[in-house]
Amino acid sequence: ALEKLMSVKEYDIEDGIILCSGNIKREKKILYLPWYMVSFITQPSIDSYIVD
Repeated sequence: ALEKLMSVKEYDIEDGIILCSGNIKREKKILYLPWYMVSFITQPSIDSYIVD
């Protein structure tokens, strides 16, 4: 379902995160994280998008 959502160009979703009971792994543009890693997920700051 996440891959289908990410394929809609109007949503502009580049990467996905799935919280699971398994280990950390990446498949294509989807990152699988264990539940306990949720506290480490942050949004990028606007400063990272500003080009001087």
